Amino acid sequence: MDTNKEEYKRLIELKTKGLDEVDSRIALFHYIQNFLYKVGSFKDGLELLKNGYGDCRHKHTLLFKFFSLLGLRVKMVKILFDWRDLPLPLEILSLLKESDTIWGHDALLMEIEGKDVLIDATWDPALKKYGFPVTDKWDGFLSTKPVTAGKIKILELEDYKKIKPTIKIIHSEAERFALSLNEFLDNLRNNIQ
Repeated sequence: MDTNKEEYKRLIELKTKGLDEVDSRIALFHYIQNFLYKVGSFKDGLELLKNGYGDCRHKHTLLFKFFSLLGLRVKMVKILFDWRDLPLPLEILSLLKESDTIWGHDALLMEIEGKDVLIDATWDPALKKYGFPVTDKWDGFLSTKPVTAGKIKILELEDYKKIKPTIKIIHSEAERFALSLNEFLDNLRNNIQ
């Protein structure tokens, strides 16, 4: 049982008071999207609220809980994407010497008017200026921009579990990559302010 359900309900009420269903899902999407993207340890998504930042796991786990409590038909999915399709310097990408650059990414699929709609709140708005795919104003009906404008493959969680062992990720390389990515993104944001 999720012991944080009341906290989620309180936040939902705070962010959606007086809004209809469509405006509520839009408000919650942008609330989560506005948290800084930063890779960090993951337990249950609440780290996003505690730290003020998180990665795709934190953002989409929490958004999934919010949308579920609103009674929306939503599910977690994995997206295969390539880090090389993002505006990252070669120095950061080259840290993945033996590791693949194609990784799994957390996102959501929501059924809206009988259609599956991709919901991806990964990149915070400050990163748009630097070429990251950011949905400025989600309309609440159509898919948001995915993690990258490059080729992606959306997978059910069970299907991803089957192929995950084929994705080569060396833990020490991934750690160095994440630290360098976080520093790079922080530097971009600092140039904005």
